[in-house]
Amino acid sequence: MVINREAILAGILKHKSHFFRFVDVINANETALQFPMTAYLKFYEQVIYQDDDYALKDILSVEALLQANVFVNIDGLTNMVTLSKDIYNILVWLDISRKKQLDSQPFESHRQDVVRLANELTTLPIEGINFKETYAFFYEKLSDIQVDISENMRVLDYRVDEIADMYKSREMGSLETGLDELFHRAQHVYHRNITPCLEFINPSLELKGTKNLSETLKDLEHYFEEIGEVDKARTLQFRVGAIFCYYKDIRAIASRLNAYLVNLAQEREFFLSMERAFGVLVESLVPLRHGRHQNKYLNADSEVFKLATTFDGLEDHKKKYEKRFNYSPSRGAGSF
Repeated sequence: MVINREAILAGILKHKSHFFRFVDVINANETALQFPMTAYLKFYEQVIYQDDDYALKDILSVEALLQANVFVNIDGLTNMVTLSKDIYNILVWLDISRKKQLDSQPFESHRQDVVRLANELTTLPIEGINFKETYAFFYEKLSDIQVDISENMRVLDYRVDEIADMYKSREMGSLETGLDELFHRAQHVYHRNITPCLEFINPSLELKGTKNLSETLKDLEHYFEEIGEVDKARTLQFRVGAIFCYYKDIRAIASRLNAYLVNLAQEREFFLSMERAFGVLVESLVPLRHGRHQNKYLNADSEVFKLATTFDGLEDHKKKYEKRFNYSPSRGAGSF
């Protein structure tokens, strides 16, 4: 018996919190939409089988989900089940925190597809069926690009908010994540996710041996104008404007993250400097261990302090300016 897909979707949404966990496993392990079949069977036995809605036992059975292509495949060797991309996209659309930000690969794939389709459109007879089919597919691709950029912008904004919250928590002393981990996390989002998105819709980006997205679309627009297809040229112009309008917003997100990156980089450098200095101090104590040296105490003449320049000149500075301070404890700190 084939189950109605609307009923299957309703069942999934009813128990979306559990399907979100399958999405988390997919994202955490980067398993190309796969998660362990044992996880689903455990969910079915403990949740669906106990549900008061008896019909769900059939609606969300493994057999029904395979027939409806919710489950695309079950690997007999690894016992991993592949979730439908459509269902995955619905779930991450519902919860933006679970949606993965895009890296350079999808954008480069989009660019290559647009270049190929634009070249085909300029070689096909405009009244032919091949042109009409390619033209329709070309606009499907532009729609996919616009959705990807818009959704990716939402995810990037969310990720920067996460980093901002972690940064604030760290300043308050309530963050368990270390400085180095937070820095690398922010750096990864900036270089692996924000930068490719910005470059993709940057009209000024120069590529060797090929065209960027903006150049490709403008050349096609000019082609339509040259052959007298003004309506097609204007339609493309409006769509190009809709795609590239996100550039300013993504740059704003990049600037916001970069501000945190600069601060984190400075703090990280201070931390590494202190760590290196402490390492030198520890090494300097090695000769003093186990009674191998009579002078076992650190003093101002110890070798390790010759490398420390933090307080150089402070004594002279004090002698020069102490009269100007003229601080008297009885007058309070306000006078100082």
